[in-house]
Amino acid sequence: MNSHFQTPKGNTPKSLKWLFSILISFGVSFTSYVFFFQSPYFSKREPVYTLLLWFALTPLIYLLISRFLLPRLLSYSPKARRNWILLTVGVGILFALVTRPPQVLLLLPVHHLQITVPAGSADRSITLEYAKIKKVNLHLDLENELIIDHAP
Repeated sequence: MNSHFQTPKGNTPKSLKWLFSILISFGVSFTSYVFFFQSPYFSKREPVYTLLLWFALTPLIYLLISRFLLPRLLSYSPKARRNWILLTVGVGILFALVTRPPQVLLLLPVHHLQITVPAGSADRSITLEYAKIKKVNLHLDLENELIIDHAP
């Protein structure tokens, strides 16, 4: 059986296994970043955690592919292999369509809010309400310093 992805000995090239390992581990680490690591307060640790996860998962996925998945997949007939791959792609597409991932905060545009209170105003406090987040009270004291109180 001489397939496009196999050498004449019947082995899949290592470079193809590494390519799939890198792509799969990137997908897993990016998904982990979007669902677990990212926060509204961007810190330098979040991309570092994602990169560390990506680098740690790549050799593990390579071992999983080369020692377990590929030998099992090659033991099936070509029709069964095609069915397994189509089933896997179908389940992945179904999962992608059903899941509502949060927004990637790094890709959102930067917004600035400037609040000015007239100097003659006696009450120098404002209340801002964010949709679906929380109520925030902003107070300007006599020295025009901004004090933020998070309402429960």
